Amino acid sequence: MKFQHLAVGQKFTYQGLCYTKVSPLVANQTESGERKLIPRYADISPRHQPEASTALSSASALDLDELQRAFEQFRSACLESLEPLAGQADDTVVSAIREQVTRACDRLLQQLSINR
Repeated sequence: MKFQHLAVGQKFTYQGLCYTKVSPLVANQTESGERKLIPRYADISPRHQPEASTALSSASALDLDELQRAFEQFRSACLESLEPLAGQADDTVVSAIREQVTRACDRLLQQLSINR
């Protein structure tokens, strides 16, 4: 099999070492974490992956309420990090940054479909 046919995240063996594909041309060595550029045409051996149903059941175990609480803490931390700028920068600039952070957070929540 050729490297270009692997999906990102898929594990494989190349030149006797185990890797995980992290982008169309880059893989991380499993043991060392070292990144390596892998040619698209490289012959690789895919490693056995857990069945999709196993991965799905792990993903469905994600607690959306916990995720939303963690995200709200992240949003608050981002907005609080702007406070030191309030005395140093123009108020309109700080206000515009706050609005951009809030809109970006709202878009992310909407894309994740966890905005309640």
